[in-house]
Amino acid sequence: MKLPAFALPASWWGMTWTRCSVSASLRLPVAALLIAAAACGRAQPSGQEGVEADPDVVADGPAAGNDTARSSASAADTISCAGLHDRILRVPPTRAAFLAEYGPPDSVAASIEPNRHVPDAVDSLFVVFYPGLVMNIRTPQAGRDMATGVTIQDNSYLAYPDIGMETPAVRVTATLGPPTRRRDDLLIYDCDTVVEQPVAFRIVDGRVDRIDISYYVD
Repeated sequence: MKLPAFALPASWWGMTWTRCSVSASLRLPVAALLIAAAACGRAQPSGQEGVEADPDVVADGPAAGNDTARSSASAADTISCAGLHDRILRVPPTRAAFLAEYGPPDSVAASIEPNRHVPDAVDSLFVVFYPGLVMNIRTPQAGRDMATGVTIQDNSYLAYPDIGMETPAVRVTATLGPPTRRRDDLLIYDCDTVVEQPVAFRIVDGRVDRIDISYYVD
């Protein structure tokens, strides 16, 4: 006899049987089908246990996901040397930017000198001291702050702390590539071709001890 339409849901016929198969065209009583299913073993969804894996197919599981994450991390660990002097600090090297980000400095030394281009004009020179950082700034009369140099010995000021203080020198070169110039105690990166604006990593006992940034100011 024909089974009633509600006896077996449509999803029943979509199952794959691991040890034997039951044809959808069989017209057996429900009890007989249940006995056959029990004899064949528990049904497994296609592609799961009981199906031999295709060796040419890459698993889309946790292992594959971890490989992808590792690849992404490796790519993220590589930093371009170009424009490093402008990108290595978390905020621009100005008094206003540092005040907004880190609060008032420990101290500031100020002096003036004649402007090199405008007669009778003077430039203000500031040395700004924060814990672990010294910033030298030239500010033309009625002009804006222009950093001439920054010395860093605290990673909290760095956009890339992974190449900051206590980082092995070999990791710096692995991250930034070969330096423009080097000594045993110094790695200098100067990748801008128009003017020199080097970033120098001072090395002590094989690790970064200090970073000096020099800026071109005409």
